[in-house]
Amino acid sequence: AEEIRGAAEEVGLGTKVDPLIAELKATGVMSPKLGSLTEALKARAPIYELNPSLRPPSPEESPRLQT
Repeated sequence: AEEIRGAAEEVGLGTKVDPLIAELKATGVMSPKLGSLTEALKARAPIYELNPSLRPPSPEESPRLQT
């Protein structure tokens, strides 16, 4: 959550990231990383992960992308 907050401030969204996080979660772009409870407790903030199906494939994953 802190990385999202920092990125939002960099692009001029200010500190109102809670609605942004809610929208990203509602649309399936990101979700809480369930296996990282220890990390979240250390960070004192939720840990999120992006939906992997939205990431473009790397050249290693798709031979058509290799040059």
